[in-house]
Amino acid sequence: DFDASFSNIEFNARKPRELNCEFTTTFENNKWSQGPPNELTSATIAQDYTIDSTQATAINACELRVNTGKKLTITPNNIFTVKNNIIVENNGLIKVENNGALVQLSETATYTGAPTSFNLVRTTPPIHRYDYTYWSSPVVENANVFLLGKNPQNLSIAGLSPNTLASKY
Repeated sequence: DFDASFSNIEFNARKPRELNCEFTTTFENNKWSQGPPNELTSATIAQDYTIDSTQATAINACELRVNTGKKLTITPNNIFTVKNNIIVENNGLIKVENNGALVQLSETATYTGAPTSFNLVRTTPPIHRYDYTYWSSPVVENANVFLLGKNPQNLSIAGLSPNTLASKY
């Protein structure tokens, strides 16, 4: 048996070290040149590429580059996660279909591309008078809500706007 006790321990909370991309793989000729990318691999899209469930539902890369005129499509229920920078060259395109996701992890990473280089498609149910659809980044419940005197259970439309008539939402 081993029993240990510790006292006066300090932890230094630091951001994780940014990973350098150690390898590169290119999607061309209907395959990845060095195998599928991972957290240490820079991924280059040199041919139109669609992520769908027949290949993998989640792809990770250290960095992502979409070459000139090429398109990366992320279909529903699939995720492309990029640790660092995303670069979309002239007339390149990243298209994220309904319920698909492109996730960029690093707070210091950049997205470089024309305003038309990213296309997000979302489907909403039919909208009636006074209805609206609101999309955002994923939201995490904040413990400070209690400090504001609000119960997290009441963070619904009715809880946040109690004077709104029920027929309006």
